[in-house]
Amino acid sequence: MPPQRIALITGGSGFIGSALVRRLIAEGWRVHLLLRPQSDPARIDGIDVATHTHNGTTESLVAMVGAIRPGTVFHLSSLFLAQHEVRDVTPLLRDNVLFGAQLVEAMSRNGATRLVNTGTFWQHFENAGYNPVCLYAATKEAFEALLAYYVETAGVKAVTLKLSDTYGPGDTPGPSCSRC
Repeated sequence: MPPQRIALITGGSGFIGSALVRRLIAEGWRVHLLLRPQSDPARIDGIDVATHTHNGTTESLVAMVGAIRPGTVFHLSSLFLAQHEVRDVTPLLRDNVLFGAQLVEAMSRNGATRLVNTGTFWQHFENAGYNPVCLYAATKEAFEALLAYYVETAGVKAVTLKLSDTYGPGDTPGPSCSRC
């Protein structure tokens, strides 16, 4: 199978990610999911995908990406919190900034150059160029700043899709923000 038909997806067990998984498989892609240890794979049960669990280290992620050799990486995972508590700062930074940086580092070390990233319209309160609604939105912006480094220095070709609030059949409504 040509490398451009191999996808690595973060967030593939989520609402949007599981829909992407189904679509790519229907179009003939070979799909690999990168999961957190606490991921709930219920939305992907019975779907023919390879799953890989990230242990949190950059070295393991470099090895995984090297073994998978994806033509395209879809980075949909994030920790979403409309409002945060003190205890949430570390998980928000770990999941939304550190993990993304580890992923792009692993891509650059293995010659994987195509990335589809997801941001949020919550980075642009009142249609501003940058005006974060919450810490979650600030972490998404922080990752985009790190991603710019890899685009400029490592030949990564990236596009960030800014998603609005998402909800549809099979999903449960999430919390809303206080500034919206």
